Amino acid sequence: MADNTSTGVLAELKTVLSGIGGDSYLTDLGQSVHRGFYSHVLRDANTKFPAAVIHPPTEEILSVQGGNKSAMLQLTIPIILAAPVGDDDKAYDQISDCLRDARRAIFRGRDRLTSITNDEAMTIGAAEPDMSADSLHVLAAFTLNVTFTESYT
Repeated sequence: MADNTSTGVLAELKTVLSGIGGDSYLTDLGQSVHRGFYSHVLRDANTKFPAAVIHPPTEEILSVQGGNKSAMLQLTIPIILAAPVGDDDKAYDQISDCLRDARRAIFRGRDRLTSITNDEAMTIGAAEPDMSADSLHVLAAFTLNVTFTESYT
């Protein structure tokens, strides 16, 4: 079976985020890292919070090269972090700590993530805080953009 770069990046990203915990991090976010749709994770009674969800990505062809033998793609991966809402602002502090930990883990795991794509193009988008529709969770979303060349030979 042929290698699928985007699937490899997603699997490696889950591994990188699952390493969050211990003395060098502010949270234990790595104990609850999921791939899928964040709304399903929030509704699952078995989900431990805080939680990170690697949402299904979008893939955009940036250019075609070599007479259609390869294409440069950008994989845009939404990452949603969730913490339960409490009676005070503790959830907002916790989601801020989760954002810091997620960025730290991604930058620490940069070599692992870019080794899959043989590329160095990786950027993290702006973080956007929000409240879930059910108002039980405070959320923060950001994107991880990875650019790579996919071969069709």
